[in-house]
Amino acid sequence: MSSETKLDRLYKMAQIIALLAMPIVVGLIGWWTQKSLTETAAQKDYVQLAIGLLKEPASSENAELRKWATDMTRKFSPVPFSDEATVQLSRAAVSMLATNPLLSPALQQRPECTSVPLDSVPNELRSSIADLESACRKNYQDLFWLQIYLGMVFKPDKMNDDSPRR
Repeated sequence: MSSETKLDRLYKMAQIIALLAMPIVVGLIGWWTQKSLTETAAQKDYVQLAIGLLKEPASSENAELRKWATDMTRKFSPVPFSDEATVQLSRAAVSMLATNPLLSPALQQRPECTSVPLDSVPNELRSSIADLESACRKNYQDLFWLQIYLGMVFKPDKMNDDSPRR
């Protein structure tokens, strides 16, 4: 008894289509958002991994990894690293050893450990003095190799001329 007009039928059809399409549209938007967030998180993880690799000192063993890390930072970083920034980043990992004001005096060249003649030392102190001399020699060698390492990192082209002497 009600006479529906074409406009009323069209309105009802639009409502049915909207009811059916709404969950599909919401699902697609949610999927797209989740995919975007996942890709962004993966890119962030890749950049963090790449920066971690670039912080390691350069060597022939990690050259390919460093190339990959440089490519990753260029591709996924919002502001890509320049070549010079990449080199600086790799040196920054050990720069605190050479520039730290607390460690600088410890890294200066030192004379070799002197030996104490044990003839005039009481027997109960001889063992302690021998242990101290042994620790001094070990520390001297550790300091020597640390200076060699820092020289290789910061001045690789001058290592033959400026290397610390024993």
